[in-house]
Amino acid sequence: RQPWYVSPRKKGPFAVAGLWENWMGADGSEMESAVIITCRANRSLSKIHQRMPVVIRPRDYLRWLDCRNGGAENVADLLAPAVEDFFGLQKVACKVNNPQNDGAELIEALGQQELF
Repeated sequence: RQPWYVSPRKKGPFAVAGLWENWMGADGSEMESAVIITCRANRSLSKIHQRMPVVIRPRDYLRWLDCRNGGAENVADLLAPAVEDFFGLQKVACKVNNPQNDGAELIEALGQQELF
């Protein structure tokens, strides 16, 4: 299988939808859990995978983080694929699949690119 480097076209930080919870385990120990929320992939990412993380736009940060004013129905519309041109894709070498490999060379483009 071909590994891909997927990154935002506009460099810099971005936010994905996630949930975090602090709870008590059956043995009384405190547990923390977190999850990144995914949705169906947009057209360009669907060429490499059927799911993608939900990207939260800056204008929606406060609404996503506001857990006091209502439930999930207040943010359900945010759980959608990112706009088509949000992510860029490039093929990378299979050495990215070995955890002993580390470094910026792992995300160097591999040969001719087929950016979608």
